[in-house]
Amino acid sequence: MKLVVLGGSGFLGHNICKHAVAKGYQVVSVSRRGRGNIQFKEPWMEKVHWERADVMRDPHSLLPFAHGASAVLNTVGILMESNYKQALENPRGSILQLVKNLKGNVFQGSENPLKKPASPSVPPVNPSLNFESVNRDLAINTAKVAAEAHVPVYCYISAHASVPGLDPRYISTKREAEQAISNIPNIRSIFVRPSFMYDTHARPISGIFAPFLKLSSGINHFSSGLFDFLGAASAEPLPTTVVAKATLGAILDPSISGPVGIQRIKELANCESSS
Repeated sequence: MKLVVLGGSGFLGHNICKHAVAKGYQVVSVSRRGRGNIQFKEPWMEKVHWERADVMRDPHSLLPFAHGASAVLNTVGILMESNYKQALENPRGSILQLVKNLKGNVFQGSENPLKKPASPSVPPVNPSLNFESVNRDLAINTAKVAAEAHVPVYCYISAHASVPGLDPRYISTKREAEQAISNIPNIRSIFVRPSFMYDTHARPISGIFAPFLKLSSGINHFSSGLFDFLGAASAEPLPTTVVAKATLGAILDPSISGPVGIQRIKELANCESSS
């Protein structure tokens, strides 16, 4: 089985590649960085075909890699319209930058973040890296290319919900992508909707938030959804390994299509672990 992973060198993508290799699949990672700067050089990485292509600028650059694939998995997405991945990987500035982004969205209303003066400590916003181009258009366009290459399955890593303070376009563009992709003929589309994902090894800062989110999700559960309005902030966080295993399980199960929520993600991951 050949799997093509868009963003295979990223936060979730490299976990999907790792588990796919462990199951004996042929894995092709397609990203702008190729192998990128993954910190932990492990033996399984040598079995992945790390390919470079800018599928956002040219979706058809995916075509030669998609031919003969059993599935295309899209793990690419942005949480904020700034270079938030660099912020998360920076142990000094990560929390401060996240708070600044959330504070800006909560208290500054509809102010356009692209018109704000750039802080010297924060990378400038790339106008082309917005929710519409990354979370929506890239997903739709690469799904169309996958269908053109006769790939039977397209799996998009979407999201459970937004959180108060985040731009609502974060989740609305993902839902728009899901709707458009579900209408593409001759391809089984899957939309994995995880909550907050964490990985204490690849991104230690994410592990700081996980205990608080587990607590809030537990309170929300015992209060019968009293805090559902908090969106992803009231949902159980998931390790990237769980989401990766569930994604592979969903691809292998021909009965699964459409949205895959948190509970189903956990069930699929358990099935994959026991198989």
